[in-house]
Amino acid sequence: MRITAPEAGCHCELNGEQYDFCYRLPLEGKVKGRRFDCEHINNLDRLDLLSNKNALNFKLQALPEPPFVTAMSNNHFKEGRTLIANIRKIFPQKKIYVYDLGLQNTSLNELKDMCELEVRRFAFDDYPVYVKNLGEYRWKPLIIAETLNEFGAVWYMDTSVRWKKNKLNEVHSQVICQNKHPRRECIDLINNSTMPCKKETLNEFGAVWYMDTSVRWKKDKLNEVHGQVICQNKHPRTECIDLINNSTIPCKKSAYLLHSSSGHGVFPTTHPGIYTYVPTDVELLKNKSENHDAGFVFVAKTTDSIEILKWYVLCALEKNCMAPPGARLTCRFGTDRYTRYANCHRYDQSVINLLLSNAYGYNASNYVSSLGSDGAIIDRAANTKLTKKDFLCSGTALL
Repeated sequence: MRITAPEAGCHCELNGEQYDFCYRLPLEGKVKGRRFDCEHINNLDRLDLLSNKNALNFKLQALPEPPFVTAMSNNHFKEGRTLIANIRKIFPQKKIYVYDLGLQNTSLNELKDMCELEVRRFAFDDYPVYVKNLGEYRWKPLIIAETLNEFGAVWYMDTSVRWKKNKLNEVHSQVICQNKHPRRECIDLINNSTMPCKKETLNEFGAVWYMDTSVRWKKDKLNEVHGQVICQNKHPRTECIDLINNSTIPCKKSAYLLHSSSGHGVFPTTHPGIYTYVPTDVELLKNKSENHDAGFVFVAKTTDSIEILKWYVLCALEKNCMAPPGARLTCRFGTDRYTRYANCHRYDQSVINLLLSNAYGYNASNYVSSLGSDGAIIDRAANTKLTKKDFLCSGTALL
């Protein structure tokens, strides 16, 4: 995110360093969104999202032990208890962090008595006042960013997640293997703005020179210019683009993994106001992008997940990005749940699916894990018959 030659209207400054605060559509760097407010730069710095200096390198480092993280307000406490009891059946000793979004004292006291569980009060005062509007879900990417900065890898889950089977290692392996695969070098290569042989040409007659009547030639340098275009198919960047877009290549998933389909596309539930800040190719988004739940995530702190989370957090902090004026949660789906706008908005879910779709060729297989419904499901019902023994950190895990 640090830049050496800032584009006018896009840079923000902190401690003498300049940073690009305009989101750019991957592989289409000229397509950029409105600059995010520079007032957010201190929060990004605190969350370690301004650089990749602390990114994990799996060639040199093991995956840190990822804790389970959830968040609860009092109206979801019963579902939260059900989640905790569910976790204890499958993962008796797993550390759980519960972020308090407004729990009553009786609920807090019950949680504090549970083993291998830590309650944390979410620090709303560290962020803009509108983050306190829980129905805009800005708090969710902020909690993910805070815990990722602390632990290096996390499983975040809403209170509606219900585990069926321990498939953690299977999902972890889909991220750990990345730095052993050429795709990792490809991402760095494509994102390197100083890389040679990136010139584009206009195709109409195969090749063409267009010039206004004011052009005056000084020297024949046609071959030199032609060479900048001809070299593309000899340059690894071209192979990289093919590699990223080829869904059959193994070990190519994002380090920011979603797990559960929402049963509709990204486009129908994304308010068009977001595109002001996070532009996209709308036709590709309509035709290719499946929406997935934002409240069930595994993320490891690699260079690509930092890039995703940086814009996710900025959108959460920007007043009119995650919650554009006129946004509403209730959808009006017709028979087409993919290419027609449903006059609704899913806030955090819309933003993260848009960012991941843009980054990974509008192909959800690149950022959705293999966990599947045999690993976990979404169930918003609460079990009201739980007893203290359901929360014990002992017993045999169900494999």
